Amino acid sequence: VSVSYTHLDVYKRQPALVALSLTYLLTLRRSHGALLFRALLLLVLGIAITILSLRNNQILLPGLRCTISLGILSFTLLLGLCGIAGPVLRSERQAEWLLAVGRVSGSIRVAATALVLALCGVTLGALHAVPVAWLLGADSRLWFRLFADSIGAGITLGVVSCGLVRWAQRGTEKDTDRLLAVLPSAILSSVILVWMFHELALAFYVVAGFWLLAGATSSVTPSGRWLRLRREQEQGEL
Repeated sequence: VSVSYTHLDVYKRQPALVALSLTYLLTLRRSHGALLFRALLLLVLGIAITILSLRNNQILLPGLRCTISLGILSFTLLLGLCGIAGPVLRSERQAEWLLAVGRVSGSIRVAATALVLALCGVTLGALHAVPVAWLLGADSRLWFRLFADSIGAGITLGVVSCGLVRWAQRGTEKDTDRLLAVLPSAILSSVILVWMFHELALAFYVVAGFWLLAGATSSVTPSGRWLRLRREQEQGEL
């Protein structure tokens, strides 16, 4: 991981999960600021689309306002967070030998990367909810719903984005093709879920996040002989 030994010395006093997450965040901020800026631009675009959609169509019902806001936020979050997830996972691969020497378990490795994406998602979600609620002149109840929906979407879609990119990036030449195949499907599915189930779509995000995390943990530290052989075969394609 491209961080100074001074920071590593400070972080190593923390629990492994916290230390890894802080290290990945520092690397992301220092080396990949452009990706964070792109995620912010996508967020601003989503805010503009949300406000224009609600005002031009004169949508006043609080439930429908929250649904439209959540659907557009899901779209912008998945695009932005999947872009951020790539460098975070590359940092993990670069430090794989150090993690192996330190006997860091696969579950902690996966949780650390997911925590980074969830923190980014929470930040982006809050930055979406506040201006949308303010520009709509929302009352206290609508403020709370918009903020809660955005925070929930930020956490869950952060985990989902991490799992999707981890599944796509296996260290082979087909990584980009896999990501380009799965990302549009994930975006379309999220929009359909929000339109059909409204805020209950967050429950589907939670299930998808846990499922992806479980699969990622087994792929990082495969326990079965068949899984280990499969991973070695994929790495041998480089």
